[in-house]
Amino acid sequence: MLMHPELFTDAYMDPSMDIDDGAVISIATADEVARFARTKKAKDGPSADDFRLDLDADRSLTSPWNKRAGMIFADSFLASCEYSCQDAALIRKTFATHLKTIRSRYLDSLDDDKEPSQEDHDAVKLKARVARRRGVSAISLYSLCQSLMLMHSSF
Repeated sequence: MLMHPELFTDAYMDPSMDIDDGAVISIATADEVARFARTKKAKDGPSADDFRLDLDADRSLTSPWNKRAGMIFADSFLASCEYSCQDAALIRKTFATHLKTIRSRYLDSLDDDKEPSQEDHDAVKLKARVARRRGVSAISLYSLCQSLMLMHSSF
């Protein structure tokens, strides 16, 4: 499914939307990313009508493909006139930062189909134990995440 930057903006600004669902965010293929890196031609990269991201774990999030996607996103964000922030550089920076979360969730979703190993299970238990020792409850972490999302949505 192709995604228009406005839809991505809505998904980004509304934390209740699952922005990491493969039906929402389309992923560029390795061949497309390589061709765009080689040619640097706009027709070979992402566009407003075919907005896709390079989320491959083996490539940098600052790939030419993702930089172009960030510019397209910022242009679309500014053109929407729905948000008070008009700083294109800040929007591109925030987009680049958010790509880390998107890629992490995307890669996690690929692992969801796999049965967790004993190591994974032990790591989760250790993380929970450490959190309890520090007095951090799941509820306070959830509240912190919600607060951070609200801060991000303020621009």
